[in-house]
Amino acid sequence: MRTFFTEGTVFVCSILVCLQTVNGWTPPSFCRGYVCPEYRLVHAYENFEERFYNTSHWAITEIEDTDTGTLIAAYNKLDAYINGANELSQKIPPANPVAVTILKSDSGEEDRYFVSLYVPPDTSFPKPTDSTIEEFTIPAGTIFVRVFGGRPSVSNWLDNLEKLEEDLQSAEKQYNPLRQMALDYDSPLKLFYRHDEVWISEA
Repeated sequence: MRTFFTEGTVFVCSILVCLQTVNGWTPPSFCRGYVCPEYRLVHAYENFEERFYNTSHWAITEIEDTDTGTLIAAYNKLDAYINGANELSQKIPPANPVAVTILKSDSGEEDRYFVSLYVPPDTSFPKPTDSTIEEFTIPAGTIFVRVFGGRPSVSNWLDNLEKLEEDLQSAEKQYNPLRQMALDYDSPLKLFYRHDEVWISEA
């Protein structure tokens, strides 16, 4: 079993043990044997990477806040969906990563939060039995990525997003500050050599 948790709480999902190759692209080792979003490294800076990602598809659900209980419920809902809670009772191949997306408002409204699971390419997206789950597409484009380790928590994500923004400003990169993502590739029970990321898209 593979476990995922935030702020000390465990989420559980199934593990895929064999390395997968999609369209001739072999996922890097940090995908941990799963299919993950395909990208090309444009440039590696001292504290972040500039990557060009192909279009990717996600199963996503909106949440009211990032409290532990809310995140658990959202993840379990998505996990049920990929394991057959859809109109076809169809299982979707497991993939990496798990992501939390923050959509910030520039008009004084409250931020919006989402939890999502990556869906492998060429996978059908059957209608969920839970109407709060939707298909979400991230179009192809440049994404700035900061890689980090440590305990997977909301506070750690936010700290690294702040550091990434500072680095992008120092490098005079044009970026979209209104959509930010935090992604977990490892079990939270793994304390060393973790690979977690935060993403900010190019403007």
